Amino acid sequence: AIIGTCYSANKIRVDQERFKALISGYMQRRCLTKEEKAHLPRFMQMILLMNCTWRFKHAYIDHPDKKEDRNSHVELQEKILYLKEEEGMAFMKTLIENVCAGRDEENVPPCVKIICTVL
Repeated sequence: AIIGTCYSANKIRVDQERFKALISGYMQRRCLTKEEKAHLPRFMQMILLMNCTWRFKHAYIDHPDKKEDRNSHVELQEKILYLKEEEGMAFMKTLIENVCAGRDEENVPPCVKIICTVL
């Protein structure tokens, strides 16, 4: 959901307000674990890479005769490279920590953990 909803058009950085809204809403049901928070930027890179690969294959292999949207993969490629850079990784880690501050899995009451596990 982050890749599809948290980026503004033609931007390589996640929109902070969209990201905050999505993650805050998610965390009303289930808090992110320390491991999930730590790996989220790399997971985002992986999802972007899969989308980028699909777009490239779709444009150049599956439909080589179609010229429109030929370079739609480039936008995703730029987002991947930004997340790979130190600045991009630092931006995402800070954003995740700010959104999740004080809402660690350890701070969730046991009854909520049980309910979230069942759901």
